[in-house]
This record gives sequence, C-alpha cells and structure tokens, in this order.
Amino acid sequence: MNILSKKNKFGAFCYFIGIALLMIILTVSAWTDFEAMNVDVHNIRGNGNLPLVCPVFITPDETGIIKIKVENTQDRVSRPYITTVITQSTLSLLDRDRTFLNLQPGETQIITREFTYEDAVFGKMVLVNAKIDYPYPTPDLSGLCGIYVLDISFLTGSQLLIFLSVSGLLLSGLGLFLYTEGHRPLRGKIRLTTISYSVILSWIIVGIILSNIGFSQFGFFAFIIAVIAITVLLFGEKEFSIQD
Repeated sequence: MNILSKKNKFGAFCYFIGIALLMIILTVSAWTDFEAMNVDVHNIRGNGNLPLVCPVFITPDETGIIKIKVENTQDRVSRPYITTVITQSTLSLLDRDRTFLNLQPGETQIITREFTYEDAVFGKMVLVNAKIDYPYPTPDLSGLCGIYVLDISFLTGSQLLIFLSVSGLLLSGLGLFLYTEGHRPLRGKIRLTTISYSVILSWIIVGIILSNIGFSQFGFFAFIIAVIAITVLLFGEKEFSIQD
C-alpha cells in the first residue's frame, strides 16, 4: 500500500470522526425537541412557528436561559401575552408562567426564562414549550425545545457544545483535505465521494444551526436525512481509499 493510499484512508477516518462529533449535537437537539412535543400538547399550540433559543446541554452547576423573541409587526400598539411551560422532574408537573406585554408599533422584546438541571424529566432532559397569543389579526405562535442534562462538573453545557463543534469541524475539514490530497484536479469516483462528503457536512451544520435557533422540525428532518446519507456512504463503499 503506497503513502497516498494511507493518507486517503486516514483522511476518511478523520472525516467520519468529525462527523460523529457533530452528529452528537444534531442527535441530542433532534431527540430532545421531539420529546418536548409531548409537553402540554393540547394547551399550547399556535398557528405559526415561534423560534426559541435554548442551550443544547446543561450541567448541575449552571443555570440555563431560554430566550423568546416577541415582535409587534402591526402599525398600532399590541398587547400579546406569552405562556411558557417548563417540566419539573416529570411530564405531569409543569412550571407554567404567563407574561403580559405592551409593544409599540415595530417594537421587539426578548423574554427570558431560567431553569436548572433539577427541572429535567427523570434526570435526562428539560423540556420547554412556549406560546405567544397576539391580538387579532396577528396569528398566535408556538415553539418548543429540549435541553439534555449531563452530570459532569469539569465542563459547562456551552463549553461542551463548543468543544464538540470545534473538534467536529476541524476533524471533518482536515479529513476532507487529506482525502483529496494528491488527487487534484478531482476526477471520477474521488470527485463524487468528495462532493458527497461536503454535502453531508454542510447539511449537518445547517441542521444544527436551525435546530438551535428554534426550527425544531427542520432539525429532526435534518437528523433523519443525515443518518440515511451517512449509512449509504459508509456501506456503499467497500474501502475508504478510492483509486483513480
């Protein structure tokens, strides 16, 4: 086996390790958001999507913050109210809060709610639902999110997210570089495989971003497509090194 073939295989190995780290983030985001669909399902559903900004992870030594953006797009004063529901250890015990606002035309406010790891359902995840009830004719909006609880003390949730994100991006980027090294200009199967690697990486990144700025439905959809694509890529190739 020549040096180029070894570099080719090592590049693919780095790429898939990086993808695995990024998939941890996407999997946790999609899974917890899916579980949040079961919280107060009959009482807190609107006609449109309300993006919630929530942490992905939380640890015992920190307080998490949920951010809700409220906008008045009308040309008159609007008095919406926000209902937020956060689990408290079980799905049946909920912390319900209602906030009334008075928004001037074009005004935007950010509403926050705090939570801790003690709010987690069965010690695994904190589940959140929120709804904005606007006066007619603005449609009501609802959104949800889930936060995974990790019982660790050496990292905060945000530090873990940064570690997984940076490591995943660096390893997958390095893997792509090594995989294509010596094959430029890219031709044939190596070109098609490189395009597949790049598309999957981009898709996972977009899924993570959208899932964590409130578009939970897209995050779950991105997770399903990513799993299918990675499975096809892994089992569709007999070996990591593809020769021209």
